[in-house]
Amino acid sequence: LLSTDLDTVFSLTNLDDEASKPHPFPCPTTYRTALTYYVDITSTPRTHVLRELVEFASDPKDAEFIMKITSPSEEGKHDYSEWIVKDHRNIIAVLEDLPSFRPPLDHLLELLPRLQVRYYSISSSPKLHPKSI
Repeated sequence: LLSTDLDTVFSLTNLDDEASKPHPFPCPTTYRTALTYYVDITSTPRTHVLRELVEFASDPKDAEFIMKITSPSEEGKHDYSEWIVKDHRNIIAVLEDLPSFRPPLDHLLELLPRLQVRYYSISSSPKLHPKSI
């Protein structure tokens, strides 16, 4: 989608001196691994993430559309709700629907939220079968 070899090894370094970790996720890694295990590409993108991508739009109409749906106006909130939330668009769908948006993958990885650790799930709950593992 972004014309990047997903098996390229890279490393992101946190430039924030007050950050608790030097890297946002284990590095070095490949783009494929980062997209699969470390960043959330399935949830609806936040307005600030979409707004950050405007500078990478080659079509001014696409940029204007994103600026409109990310504005704090009632119309902007409504349009964001309709186009992003109601249609369950994730960042992949947004990039597919707006082909002029081509941000560098490194920048996208910085913007996307990190996947949260799941220590257990309902399938590991002892309530269903309390005497078995």
